[in-house]
Amino acid sequence: MCGGFNINLGNTEVQSNIKDYVNSLISLSCKLLISKPTRVSDHSTTIIDHLYINHNKHDILSVIPIYAISDHLPIFAIAKQIKPNARNIYRNNQFRDMKCFCPENFLFDLQQTLNQTIVLDPDVPPDSNLEILAQTFLVVLNKHAPLCNVSRKHSKVFKNPWMTRAH
Repeated sequence: MCGGFNINLGNTEVQSNIKDYVNSLISLSCKLLISKPTRVSDHSTTIIDHLYINHNKHDILSVIPIYAISDHLPIFAIAKQIKPNARNIYRNNQFRDMKCFCPENFLFDLQQTLNQTIVLDPDVPPDSNLEILAQTFLVVLNKHAPLCNVSRKHSKVFKNPWMTRAH
């Protein structure tokens, strides 16, 4: 679950209603991934954009790139590759190759590319920068974790993973 909740989690010690909000999410086994400010102004910093998970089966890295495409900073979550569902792979005939994926290199390239493409002009609407961000994210992701077609041979393996070749 993620979004701009406009509840400043930097004030949990001061306001009891924020403490109640956090406690209710904890009671639902939700874990907050964002712990640094997501809105920074000349006068204050607030943690108002939240990203929660309710399971810990996979390592998840949360990232807040420093880009001013609006008054909020973007937030990302990168999950380790989850073993693909055989039916979905067979149906789509594509999968993302994560064998050589390195989150640090991906984030570095994303930052470099965004520095060249994002327009920091107050007259440019945030929606156009958000579209540029989404397109750039996919371009860089395709570079670091390209989409690959599943061969006919491998699609059979995905359909029946319990079947192995006899030696």
